[in-house]
Parts: sequence; structure tokens; C-alpha cells
Amino acid sequence: MRLQEKTRWILMRQPELKIERTSLPNLVSLDEATDWIGKNKPILWAGSIASVPEPSGLPSGYAITESLVRLILRGSTPPEQEDEIVGLVAKEWPLEALFDEFELLGFDISESFLKFFSEINESVAPSPLHRAIVNYYKQGRSALPLCITTNWDTLLEVAFRDAGFTVISAGCDQPINDEFGKPTAESNTIFIYHPHGSFATNDVVCSFQQQQKQ
Repeated sequence: MRLQEKTRWILMRQPELKIERTSLPNLVSLDEATDWIGKNKPILWAGSIASVPEPSGLPSGYAITESLVRLILRGSTPPEQEDEIVGLVAKEWPLEALFDEFELLGFDISESFLKFFSEINESVAPSPLHRAIVNYYKQGRSALPLCITTNWDTLLEVAFRDAGFTVISAGCDQPINDEFGKPTAESNTIFIYHPHGSFATNDVVCSFQQQQKQ
């Protein structure tokens, strides 16, 4: 089974912009990482894993991809072959790319998927990872008051507001002024950008076809 290369795929309003996905992480020691962070003061980019631990309890993109692939293969593929295919697809394709493949076959599952997540978005709470991200900014470890997340949920916004921050959110379908993400007179202001949209900014996109409808 040969899969189309998806490591350079990312859903954005600028489809010509490609962000290289690193196949292997650069492993460093804890001391090296701490030293690098202290010197460079990077902003944080939060992925779906931030919303997985309780009390958030949302599935990761990897888990959703795995569930969809197993649903397709169930009953038609030997278990050991199913595991091999699932491992291959889930590692190589981001969830949004899988949705695009479904749409090419005439199955648009993005609407029901977004409806499901929109309904549970209001009933879950920030996880310890969200709180840790807030503490990172609260302690002044980032050079800029900007946090980026590919998550559609609004749990980061909730966590920052719970800590007394003024939150300014923006999504992929909104104009961004030059001051967005830059330091302000108020040290407790945080800017959160959702490149895939969010339920806070009402511009969630999870596939090309669904994006075209907006």
C-alpha cells in the first residue's frame, strides 16, 4: 500500500505555505532544553495532546485518525494487517488530510464531526497541560504574549481567563492587525491564535471542502 506524501501538508488560509513536519525529533537533555528556553524565551504551540488529559478528556488527532481507519477496515482486513495499516496512516497523515481523502470519495464527515466537538466544547474544563501553559506565560518565560494552538476548542482561553488574563483570540478567517501578539501596556494580556480556526472565533475548518463552504 503506497500512501501519498503528507508530511508537508497543513491546513491554512494560505495553501501555498507549507510547514515541514519533522519525522524525528531533536532529543536534548532537560538541562539543555531549560537553558535554551531561558535564552530564547519561545512562544508555545499547543497541539491536540493539550486537551487529552482529564478533565478535558478530548481525543487527540492521532486517536481520531486511528478510529476512522479502523472503522473502514473492520471485518475486511486481518487484525495484524489492520494494525500495520493503521500505524502507517496515523503516523503519516494529519487528521485534516484524512478528511480531505474522505471528501474525494464523496463522504463529507466534517460537519457531523464539528457538531460533536462544538457540543462538548462547553462542557469540558482545562487540563493540567493548559494550566502549565498558562504558568509558562505567567512567569514571563515567553518573549511575546502570544500562544498558538491548532486546537478548535476554547480551553486555553478558559485557562488564561481563570488565571486573570485578558484574552484576545483570532482565527484563520480573520484579519490580524500589526499589534496582535505584541507586548501591551498590560502584562496580563495574552493573544491566542488558532491557525485552524476555533469555536471562539467561529471559523473552524477541518478539511478543504468544509473550508470552501465558509
